[in-house]
Amino acid sequence: MLVRWLLGSIAGTMIIAVTSPWFIRSYPQRVFSQERGVVVYQQGAEYRWRSEGYATTRIGPQGRPGEGPVENKSLKAFRVALWGDSQAEGNCVPDDQKIAPLTEASVSNVAVENYARSGDDCNDWIHQIQRLNETQSRAFNAHVFLITEWQDWCIDVEVPSEFVNPLENQIARYAPAFTIQAVRNALTVDAAGTRRELRWTLGPVNAQRNSASGSADDLPARMRRLNRQLDRLKQAAVGNESSMAKVVFLYAPLTPSVTGDRIIESDDGDWFVRVLGECAGGLNGVAIDLRPQMIQSARAGNWPRGFQHGRFGSGHYNPAGNAIIATRLARQLEQWSQSSK
Repeated sequence: MLVRWLLGSIAGTMIIAVTSPWFIRSYPQRVFSQERGVVVYQQGAEYRWRSEGYATTRIGPQGRPGEGPVENKSLKAFRVALWGDSQAEGNCVPDDQKIAPLTEASVSNVAVENYARSGDDCNDWIHQIQRLNETQSRAFNAHVFLITEWQDWCIDVEVPSEFVNPLENQIARYAPAFTIQAVRNALTVDAAGTRRELRWTLGPVNAQRNSASGSADDLPARMRRLNRQLDRLKQAAVGNESSMAKVVFLYAPLTPSVTGDRIIESDDGDWFVRVLGECAGGLNGVAIDLRPQMIQSARAGNWPRGFQHGRFGSGHYNPAGNAIIATRLARQLEQWSQSSK
């Protein structure tokens, strides 16, 4: 009985080890980018994603996702930096269906460099812009921010402080991805890494443990934080050539969405779009509201978010959503690149 149990365990593990790349994401090593001042995936790595979409992302220079090691965009005249979180990073779609290459395919003589990272907010973006201005000889012509949550701009000012965890890199180097994923599933409850809580505990139960804390965030407080961050962005957008780069705010929240048996087409970002529109001129840029196009696409049956093995109308932008974003962005960049000649 014991021998059969051991043989079955070994055979089952071997089957999982062989087939896991079809179903399990990878865990590449990370490095600290001196140019960007943050931790990124190592250039030349391939980041495999499986839970939403089915793609492998090449990691290019400075940890930029979706760029091969031999690609050279420096000769193009109009240089654009794309900033955002995982929605702009685009690891759930193939490299040629990410926002940056789709935009480049629609407009000539424009290089779009993807600096988006999962979980980033405006503190991370502004910090990296400042570092890149200090470490690079050539300034950006434009900065593009894909905004899916207005909360990412309405936060207190903080300076990111990141470092490479050698232990995590050693684990990523030697441990198979399926074993890492198994441990993560046992210790956490979601992709964000929320720690799993035991269903039992010793001693009295703390009745306040799960209660909400803090006062509601009012509009004046949001406005103060947003204006402070926009002021920081204005200073950061002045590159090492003492000229201010153009700025594009693309507001593309996670709507429309499917919640239960309802389709939700509205969100609470009207005030945010209005403020961005008012401030964009002072930032040498524009604010573009992509909600109408997203809603129109969904109504036509071409949902901009969701994948075959994910949740319908939910999650990250799929190739259709990326195409909507890239087409509108390319139109704006075309105007600017033509006028800069």
